[in-house]
Amino acid sequence: MADENDQRPPEKGIWSVFKDPNNYQILGFLQMCIERRFHLAVQDRFMKETGLGETDFWIHTDAGGSPKMETEAHMISPDYCYAPPRRVGVMGWSAHGSTCGGYEPGATDWDILKDLQETLNKKPRMYPNARHLGFFAKEGQMGDQIEILVIEPETEK
Repeated sequence: MADENDQRPPEKGIWSVFKDPNNYQILGFLQMCIERRFHLAVQDRFMKETGLGETDFWIHTDAGGSPKMETEAHMISPDYCYAPPRRVGVMGWSAHGSTCGGYEPGATDWDILKDLQETLNKKPRMYPNARHLGFFAKEGQMGDQIEILVIEPETEK
């Protein structure tokens, strides 16, 4: 039986452990498809590109990833994370190829990547004080590894 005075956090993997629970601050936001085969790879790449730790960002998922999450109902999460006092500094938008169930049958990786780029290009106008990155995941040539393309919003001319 655990000692009730034991203040150690539970085993990692059971609960997220924050360095200072009295100064809890989320620094990033990542939106992705519900397809689990890409989750860890996209999250790892997001952390690598941003320098954020595993408890430093929110995650928002739904079928089809960011290109399919542009309805008013899907804006609640990014709006919440961006609004003061949270004011995230980096926002990740993602989708995946290799057959996405959130897309109509026959959608190619290229179709989904183009949709992701279009979605990514809108985000700096919506959330101007954040850095924006896009992540496109797909199965590798042999189907045993995940490849991730990191894209940035196109600059307006």
